[in-house]
Amino acid sequence: MYIPKDEMISYKDFNRSICLIKVEEGYGTESFITIPIPSSKNPMKGLLTNNHVISENKLKTGESFEIYVASEDNKPIQIKINEKNFVFTSELIDVTFIELSDEIINEFNPYFLNPSNEDIREYESIEILQLPKKELTLNLGSIEEMHSFNLYHNISTYFGSSGSPLLNGKYKVVGVHKSSIKNKNMNVAVKYSEIEFAIRTLYDNIDVYGIGKARESAKVLSETEMVILNEYGLHLKLSPDDINELKENINKLDISDNEKVIKLNELEIVQKSLFYCTFSGKLLFYRSNYAWYVTYLSKKENNFISKFNLDNLKCLNWYPLIPNSKELDNKIDSKINGREYILLTWLKLTELSYL
Repeated sequence: MYIPKDEMISYKDFNRSICLIKVEEGYGTESFITIPIPSSKNPMKGLLTNNHVISENKLKTGESFEIYVASEDNKPIQIKINEKNFVFTSELIDVTFIELSDEIINEFNPYFLNPSNEDIREYESIEILQLPKKELTLNLGSIEEMHSFNLYHNISTYFGSSGSPLLNGKYKVVGVHKSSIKNKNMNVAVKYSEIEFAIRTLYDNIDVYGIGKARESAKVLSETEMVILNEYGLHLKLSPDDINELKENINKLDISDNEKVIKLNELEIVQKSLFYCTFSGKLLFYRSNYAWYVTYLSKKENNFISKFNLDNLKCLNWYPLIPNSKELDNKIDSKINGREYILLTWLKLTELSYL
C-alpha cells in the first residue's frame, strides 16, 4: 500500500506514541491520539486505553496515575485528572479517553497517532503497537471477523497489551485492543469509529449535561423515570435475588481481592444498565452514558449470557439506537414487529434523557 512520505511514521515516533500505565496488578497500554472533536482544525489530544484499565472510579477529579514512556530513564510521568479537560469512559465498549493539557504534552513531547476516517474491513491487514518489557514491538495480523463494534483479530499479543492501538496499512488507528478469547483463539478490539461516535455525542451535549457525564457510567434512574420505562415495557433484567447470587459467585472465585472488587463494581453498573422487554423475549437493551443499545438474542446467546457478567455482555452484537442507522435497520429492525418498532423509535427520540 502506498503511503505518502509526509504520512510515514519513524520508529522513534512510534516509540513516543504509546506508553504503559501502572495498575494494581500489572500494566496496561495507552496510546497518544488526536481525535477530530470538536473539529479536525481544533482536535483534542489525549490518551486512549480500555475502561478495564482505567475505570470511572479512577477518573474523578483529583485522582492520578503514572505512565511510563519508552525512554532511557523509564521515569514515571504523573497524570492528574482535573475538571477542565474532557474525559470519557464506557464499560460497554471498554474504552477510556483522557484529554491532556498543553502543560503535560510539553513536558515529554509525545507523538500523537491519527485515526482513520474509514472503518477497517474483514481480512484486511493490521498492525498493533505493544510495549512488552517496556520495549516497542510492532506485530502484524488481520481482521478475522467483525460484529457490531467488535473487531476480532489474530495478532499475537502480550500480557499488558490491553489498550494497544490497531493500525491499518497507512498507520492510522482503526481500533483499540481489549482482550483475548481463549475458546476462539482470537483477540477482540473495539473499532475506532464507535469510540468517536460516543465521544462526539457526549462532547456535543456538554452544555446540557455537563462535562462530568462523559466520565461516569449511566446515571441512577429516578422512580418516575423507571415508571415511564416500565410503561413502555422496559424492566431491569437483574432482580435483587439475581444480584445476591452473582455477588456470592464472585466472592467464591479464586481471584485476588482487587479483582473481586472490580467485578463487584462492574456488577453494580450492569444492574442499573441492563433491561429486558416484557413483550419481546429476544430483545435485550443496554443503557450506556451516551446511547441506548439493543441486541437481538438467539437461543444460543440467551444461554451464553445466563450469568450476565460484563465480559459476556461486551461480546454480544449491540447496535446503538440512533436515527438513520443502516446497520440497525439490517440487523434489528428487519426482525421485529410493530410494537417492538414503536419502542425502539421512542428510545431513539429520548436521546440522552434516560442515560
